Order: sequence, then C-alpha cells, then structure tokens
Amino acid sequence: MKTKANKVLLLSLILAGLALTGYPQGLTNSGGYITGSSSSYIIFNGGSNMTLKSTTPDRTTFGNMKIDFTGTNTYKLTIPDDSYVTVSGTLTLDDSLYLEASSSGMASLITNGSVSGTQCTVEEFLVDDQWHLVSSPVA
Repeated sequence: MKTKANKVLLLSLILAGLALTGYPQGLTNSGGYITGSSSSYIIFNGGSNMTLKSTTPDRTTFGNMKIDFTGTNTYKLTIPDDSYVTVSGTLTLDDSLYLEASSSGMASLITNGSVSGTQCTVEEFLVDDQWHLVSSPVA
C-alpha cells in the first residue's frame, strides 16, 4: 500500500541507483540516490509515526520537506541514529521531528534553506568521563 508521501516522492524527485523502499510507516534508502530539485516537495503525513532512514551519507537530498500528519493526535517523523538527510530548500515542521542518537552515532540532518516550526527533538548520547560541548542551534 502506498501512502500519499510515497506518491509525492515518486512524482517530484529524480531517483537514480534506486535502493528505496516505501512503507506506510516511512521510507528507507539503503544505498541509492534520492535527489530533489529546489522546486520539489516531499510531504510526510498520515495517521501514525513514521521513520526516514538513509544509511549512506550524501545520498538523500530533498528540495523541500514538510512534516504535517493528519488527525488530532501528535505524530512524529524519526530520523534514526545511523541516517543522513539533507534538505536544500525549506523544512516545515507542522508536526514533530525526532533525531535519534546512540553509542554508535547521531542522526544527521543538514538544512541549507529555511526552517519553520518549533517541534523538533534532538537526542544526544553522552558518555561518562569525557568532555562534551552542548549548545542550542544558533544562526
């Protein structure tokens, strides 16, 4: 079953070296390239939490991305600790974005455009007996 997000993705992005799997609960890119133009849009919506997983650096780039789930509940889009995502245009957060961390790494989200909305949680993994620099993002 394809979700609306899958259909928008397939209509608005150029996919090369395809290794993409679409699920009602999100997307997994395990090696191919997802390249979105500055005018393309991917919208994550639906009635449950979703995951966006891309395990190879610099291979998942969206032009513009919007997180806007339906219904009265608050759902979230999770980028796991081993994933790399770039948004070259606008990132709009109408619902929650969650960036995971673990002892093996942190989720990578690079935004080269504007970000609107305030619903983002960034998890950090801290280890005893080591120095850690912790800061809010600043412009």
